[in-house]
Amino acid sequence: HQLMLEKSLPLQKRYKVDTVFHGASLHTQDTYCTIRAYDSLEHRQQSQDAFYGSPDWRLGPLEAMVSLIESYSDMVLKLEAATLNGLRK
Repeated sequence: HQLMLEKSLPLQKRYKVDTVFHGASLHTQDTYCTIRAYDSLEHRQQSQDAFYGSPDWRLGPLEAMVSLIESYSDMVLKLEAATLNGLRK
């Protein structure tokens, strides 16, 4: 969590990634969740390409963060603005 707060989140903000929520799952501290919002699937692709393709990420926290991941799941949902805002910390 500290790595997310100190390294990844500032980069996400720099690249204008709308990080709605990040933190440990309520059912197990071994599961970490990040929820991001995008205007469209195209916006998602452009945003992720810019962020994950950047030298800031690749030469920054990439290796440290990836080394902590045992498994990874990705899900895309369409949510109403009120629901999305309810998820924000």
